[in-house]
Amino acid sequence: MTQADASTRSYRCSFFPKDAHGVTQPSDSGALPSIRLQARNGTEAELLANAAVNGVVAHVERIDDDQAAISFEPANDEVSA
Repeated sequence: MTQADASTRSYRCSFFPKDAHGVTQPSDSGALPSIRLQARNGTEAELLANAAVNGVVAHVERIDDDQAAISFEPANDEVSA
């Protein structure tokens, strides 16, 4: 999706990056990297983020200009730091 339409919203997805061997790597600073994308819901945002990054999605947050952020925890069991 290159353009946002009326049915999509902005999401920020934080993730645990993986090294060349597929092992999740903690950040030295403690802050997780994140990407921002457009999706119809939190589940779709998690799936798109998993496809886009070499890591495990830890947190999905909906970003609205007129509201406070709304958070979603991923449904998968892979999240472990």
